[in-house]
Amino acid sequence: MFKVIFRVSKVNLGFLEVSRCLRNDGIRQIHGALRTFYQPNVVQSRHFFNVDPSQYFGDRSKEYSETKAIGYSMEQLYDVVENVDDYKYFVPWCRSSVVFEKSESHARANLEVGFPPVSEKYTSVLTLAKPNLVKSECMDGSLFNHLLCVWKISKGPRDVPNSCTLNFYVSFEFKSLLHSQLSTMFFDEVVRQMVKAFESRCEKLYGPSSLLNTKHTNKQRRGITKSDLKKRQQQIIQSKKIIDGSS
Repeated sequence: MFKVIFRVSKVNLGFLEVSRCLRNDGIRQIHGALRTFYQPNVVQSRHFFNVDPSQYFGDRSKEYSETKAIGYSMEQLYDVVENVDDYKYFVPWCRSSVVFEKSESHARANLEVGFPPVSEKYTSVLTLAKPNLVKSECMDGSLFNHLLCVWKISKGPRDVPNSCTLNFYVSFEFKSLLHSQLSTMFFDEVVRQMVKAFESRCEKLYGPSSLLNTKHTNKQRRGITKSDLKKRQQQIIQSKKIIDGSS
């Protein structure tokens, strides 16, 4: 008698690891096992998602909100947020932004956002109420079930005239569980950098923040660096290659 070990390859997807091993002692046991595990006329399949997929991927719907004192007037911040044409110059991973319809209260724009291998072109419908509100909703998108951004702008600290308070809210849901998992590695941090990107744009257009050297100065959190972004992008590309190769 001797031992034979069959090993089925192990696939590691980072967030999902699958391995199977079949071991039998003796020739008769091997043949019996083969008859049990392989029948030519029967199609066999194994489903990884017999349990709730959210155990592996999490909820596809994500939300983020932030309230912050901004060292620019309500009108200045509003003008930057409302000018979607310029998003491609400073908004993280916005590749293209073109406004094709606009009135005092509404606007429509075509945008392209993303990074290899995830990219999305969609139409954004904006609701405008100067200088208090900009609301942007994704329409006709193939990547998102929904994407909503709301900018509410109100008066800032009383002792700093040229200032305002921003309430920023974003909600998005990917159609694909895979894209939802990838977003955990990347999109979450991009969303958290959004307010900072608009602050930096204000500084470029209007000069230093009026909150500098005041008690209202916001504590600066370490932001994601270009090196961090590049590293995470490579991780996402590798994960997608592994998933595509195993499907």
